[in-house]
Amino acid sequence: MENTNKALEKLGEKAENYIKEHLTEDLSRDALCRALSTNRTTLARAVMTRTGRPLRQLITFERIRAAEKLLRESERPIAEIARACGFDDPCYFT
Repeated sequence: MENTNKALEKLGEKAENYIKEHLTEDLSRDALCRALSTNRTTLARAVMTRTGRPLRQLITFERIRAAEKLLRESERPIAEIARACGFDDPCYFT
């Protein structure tokens, strides 16, 4: 059981890092499973084990966190920041 938890924690960490590094790309469950060579159930369990959040919530959280940083530290237009963080619609910030 302990090895299973360690494996889930490690996969969750890989998923978290992948998401942070690929915010503008397809982060669907299937795309993440292909990128991380795992299945949907294991990915969901790993992300929940690592972060305490469901996968979709983690993706949104990381996109918002990246956008907050860019909004604070740059003079880029909001629409550009939205796209740079994986949001298709800049109205997400209004």
